[in-house]
Amino acid sequence: MDDRPQPEHRVGEPPDAAALHSILAEAFAKEIRKAGGSANELPYQKEAEFPELARQVVAANPKAVLLAGSAAAMPQIRAE
Repeated sequence: MDDRPQPEHRVGEPPDAAALHSILAEAFAKEIRKAGGSANELPYQKEAEFPELARQVVAANPKAVLLAGSAAAMPQIRAE
């Protein structure tokens, strides 16, 4: 096992959900960049990081946001 932080596992999600979320985010960013756009990835490990991530997103004023994560997290993120 490596020393990298491991994503939280949420009840009701398969154990490999975090890996799938990461793959989706990377593919989305790659396609945006290939089309001449820019994409910033803001990975998170714990839901406690949402307030800071929300501040970063608001400050960046993006045209679009992709949340590659649990749908259950969306209400908390929107609240920030």
